[in-house]
Amino acid sequence: MKKSYKLLKTIAALSVALPLIFLFVTSCFLITEVDQPSSVSAGETMTVTVNVAFDSENNGASDKILLFGMLVPKSWDAANNATVRYDSDHNANPDQPGSGTMTFDDGDLTFFKSQSRGADGNITGNTWSQDMEEILGTGENYGEMEWVAFYSDNFIDASNAAFDGTVTVQIKVGDQHTGTQLAYFIGNIGDGLKFEEGGSTPEASSKWYDVDFTDCLSITGAAASATDLCGPPPSLTATILPENYLFDDIISIRFDAKEGIEGANTELFNAGEVFVCATAMLSDGTSIVKCDRDDASKMTLIGDNIWELSLWSPDYFDIPEGKLMTEIHLNFQNADGSIVVKNPGFDEDIIYSQVCN
Repeated sequence: MKKSYKLLKTIAALSVALPLIFLFVTSCFLITEVDQPSSVSAGETMTVTVNVAFDSENNGASDKILLFGMLVPKSWDAANNATVRYDSDHNANPDQPGSGTMTFDDGDLTFFKSQSRGADGNITGNTWSQDMEEILGTGENYGEMEWVAFYSDNFIDASNAAFDGTVTVQIKVGDQHTGTQLAYFIGNIGDGLKFEEGGSTPEASSKWYDVDFTDCLSITGAAASATDLCGPPPSLTATILPENYLFDDIISIRFDAKEGIEGANTELFNAGEVFVCATAMLSDGTSIVKCDRDDASKMTLIGDNIWELSLWSPDYFDIPEGKLMTEIHLNFQNADGSIVVKNPGFDEDIIYSQVCN
C-alpha cells in the first residue's frame, strides 16, 4: 500500500492545484501523484514522473532552489545512473525559469547547496542524504538503501505563485535485487526538512516539504544472487554451501542455533536433535514440501550448536522430470515439531535462490 506523508495545511491552500518547488511562510507543497511502473527489468532505464502542486502567497518567495530526493538501492549507483529535471509552465521571470535541469548533490559541505537543514530549519552539519535517512527513514526496505539528493541548476521565482509541475527521473535499474520500495521527496534548499509547527516526525501536520513512499517495485531479470529488499532480510541462522550453487548440485544446508534475533540464541539452542523442514518452489508455481522429521531430514551436529544436512534437490524432493526448482524455503524443528525456528523476527521461512555467479 502506498504511503504518503502529505503537507496538510488549510483547505483553501489545498484547493489550489499547483506544483513543484518550495515552501515558504504561507505556502503549500504537495506531491499529488507518482507515475512509477509496478515492474521493471534489470538493466533498463526506468522513467518516473512526480507530479507536484505548489502555492505561495509570500512576496519574498523568489530566488528559491528546488530540492529533490529519492530513496533507491545503493547498488543502482544513482549518482552516476540517474538524471533529473523539473518542468512547469510558470515562467513569470525569464531569469528564473520554471523548468530546467537538476544536479546530483555530492555532499560537499563547503558548497551552500549541500548544507542540509533539519526539522528546525537550521543547518545541521550533515548532508541532505544523511538527514533524509534520519528523518524520513527507508520505508519497508530492510537495508542497502540510500537517499540521494538533486538541486535545481537555476533559481526559481515562486513569489505569489500557484502552479502545477513535474519532476522527471530517469534511472538505470540495477540487478542486485528482485524488489524494493522507492520514495520521492520535494522541497527547497532554504527550508529543507523543516517542520513548520514544531512537529518532530514525518507525520507532522505541517511541513515545508512532501514525501511519497510508493508500492514495492518488482524487478525481473535480476542476478541469481539477488535479494528482495521488501522481504525479510537474509539471516545468519542458515546458510547454503558452497557459496555458489545450482539446485542441481549437491548442497549443504547449515543451521546455527546460536544465531537468533540480534544474535541471541534460537529456541533450538542445545537441542538434542534438529530437523530441516524444506519447501521446493518450482518454476510452474507449484511447491513440494519435505517436512517429515525423518531420518532423511535429520541434521548432523558438526560444531558448537551448528547443524548440517547435505542433499541433492532432485532426489530429496523427488522433483518430476522436466520441472525446475527456483527457490528453497527453510525452517528448523525439534523432534516433535513443537519448536520451529524461522527467519528471526519475521516468522517466515528463510528463502534461498540459486547463486551461480
